[in-house]
Amino acid sequence: MNEPYSIKGTLVKDHIHHKSYNMTSKIDAENLYNTLTTYHKIHILNKNIETQYDNITKQIIQLKLTVNILSDEINHLQEIVAKCQQQ
Repeated sequence: MNEPYSIKGTLVKDHIHHKSYNMTSKIDAENLYNTLTTYHKIHILNKNIETQYDNITKQIIQLKLTVNILSDEINHLQEIVAKCQQQ
């Protein structure tokens, strides 16, 4: 089943939680179906954003470490250049 929810008449099936909801009217069933589908899409979107945020955070940490290493190397090179100029 590709879709997490399905609707048939006044019955809305939740294939994620294995539940079904028998509504009193087709309009109520359509509203519930649309609401559940919207919430599911938002949930998936939030999971994707969280994953991207985690990846970006890891990349920022790697960049900070790289900048610190490069700064230390530049300082070391400046010390060597200063010593060479003194000689």
